[in-house]
Amino acid sequence: MQTHEDIKRARRPERPAQVTAKKETVLSPEPVHNFKDHREIIARKRRKANRRREVFLARLAAARYSYSKKRPEPSVEAMQAVRYVFDFGMTASTEPIKYFYNPDLVTSKFHESQRYIMTINNHRFYAEKED
Repeated sequence: MQTHEDIKRARRPERPAQVTAKKETVLSPEPVHNFKDHREIIARKRRKANRRREVFLARLAAARYSYSKKRPEPSVEAMQAVRYVFDFGMTASTEPIKYFYNPDLVTSKFHESQRYIMTINNHRFYAEKED
């Protein structure tokens, strides 16, 4: 009686042995895939590798560029200023403020190269530098 393996082996085309100058290599009698199958397998492996790389880069960026651990709680004055600007549309300056940072927490050559406007609660505000 033929086993399941015998039936599968009988359906597969046998591959001939490949002879090289060094030694003889016999390929296993696996099913012969068409070119489309190989392309799909390779594409699937590339997508999987790209996903792994994206996850790695996201974790690396989160570790390298995360928020400062020294973040103080915002003062009542700072929360009021934010509420006035975002909730009521008020302005804190007639200048077009584009950038700000807290020099106690970080250093920034880029911000310091811009046009300084004002300081509020130790946050320095800048407008874009005019050429």
